[in-house]
Amino acid sequence: MDVRGAATGLNCFRGALSICHRPVPAVSAEDVRRGWSLLSLQAQGESINMKLLAGVCIANANVLAVFLRVTLIGALMQQKESDRWREGNGLRDKVFEVAATWPLPRGVENADLPAFVAALTFASLAPLCWLRDRYNHRAKARHSRAARYA
Repeated sequence: MDVRGAATGLNCFRGALSICHRPVPAVSAEDVRRGWSLLSLQAQGESINMKLLAGVCIANANVLAVFLRVTLIGALMQQKESDRWREGNGLRDKVFEVAATWPLPRGVENADLPAFVAALTFASLAPLCWLRDRYNHRAKARHSRAARYA
């Protein structure tokens, strides 16, 4: 299933709200995590009770935006090599953090999944870049001290 397939499952909303092509606002990463936990337990094709989803979100959360961002994660997990985003029985924290705030200016149906994967990859590597930069800084300092004494 791709993003279009996930969004097509929203037919019950499409006629009334026409949400698939509208911008999806950012939401709390914790709401996305809780929404994923709830919705990943449901059988595929089972209808979604938005009241249940609202019950796991923080007060005044945009439940529909949370739902759409969870469907984005669902599309991601259908991709090849999706195991790299798993951690134990769940998903890595970065998946929820990026999915919660990643820009969706034309709705989830028009999401650029390869760009989403690239954003996840970059977010996952950012701490490693900091560590690399710190190591390089220390190496330069050692080299300059050694040059002073040479």
